[in-house]
Amino acid sequence: MTKPPISRETLALSQRRYARAMGSKWRYMEFFNFLQISPSYRLAHLVATGEIDRNSAILPNDFDLLEKTYGAFGDVNRTYFWEWWITTAQYEFRESFPPTPRTILKLDLEQDAADEVISGAQAALADYVNVDRMAQGSSATLIIALPLHADRKSMLQNLNKLLDQAYAEGDRSIAIARWQIIRNKMRRSMIDKARQVLRSRASYPDEPLVSIGERTKVSPKNASESHGKGKGASDARRLLQILTSRHLNRAYVLAENAARGRFPSLDPLPEDNGRPQFDYKGLSKEIMAHGRWLIAELERLKEIHARQEAQRLARQKPHQTS
Repeated sequence: MTKPPISRETLALSQRRYARAMGSKWRYMEFFNFLQISPSYRLAHLVATGEIDRNSAILPNDFDLLEKTYGAFGDVNRTYFWEWWITTAQYEFRESFPPTPRTILKLDLEQDAADEVISGAQAALADYVNVDRMAQGSSATLIIALPLHADRKSMLQNLNKLLDQAYAEGDRSIAIARWQIIRNKMRRSMIDKARQVLRSRASYPDEPLVSIGERTKVSPKNASESHGKGKGASDARRLLQILTSRHLNRAYVLAENAARGRFPSLDPLPEDNGRPQFDYKGLSKEIMAHGRWLIAELERLKEIHARQEAQRLARQKPHQTS
């Protein structure tokens, strides 16, 4: 079933409400980051969009696996993590925020349902359905009117009947995750450093590895000892070069495994003459293009936030007393 497009307003609101809770899910963020830099995933994108002819291109032996990953997670170059997560990734991983109940409207005994009360309930319902439920994986939901009275036993019995009926009439089974992140002991700091070194290499493709290592502080001790003459300085430069090269290789292996749906993984890649390597200058252009797009998108999100805040204040104003 094709999901309807989600508005920028809804995405902006859900991000403000739930983004902080994504901190513990950093592997998904890094998976997104490494898909963005994978040469093979980029190749799958170009084939999928018709920019490269599949029949005439030199493709990796496991290109069908790359197409499967791309078919699941799509274009990662003209989007940002939160949009990608809400619209795509959470359904592939079945890893959404825990569904929680929410009160839409509460009426006290003999309270009249004035127009502003009904309008508030409608707004609360729309907010729950469009923002909270979406961030919670669009879970099966029952919205009911529950009269509150002194006989709690009969009230709970009536509630159970409604729940039994809802479960009988619909499918509440939990969908199976089609993809899974690897739960290993790999540290985020190492993953971040590998990506940082790669981005620096892409920005300065003609500089020696020693300079890249100094820029990214892969080894401050060797960097400080590498200046000057003598065997000590020469050894320090050599070590700095080796460490920088190691991070670049890690970035490549992480990215290429991610493109095949394995992340985070440093498992060796099989020999394959058709597997593309890093094109540092091309990658630099892609990083800059995405950066420009993201800046423009952030400006749009700020405008959306300001508009949402103005609307919220306008709704409150009629109810304020002078």
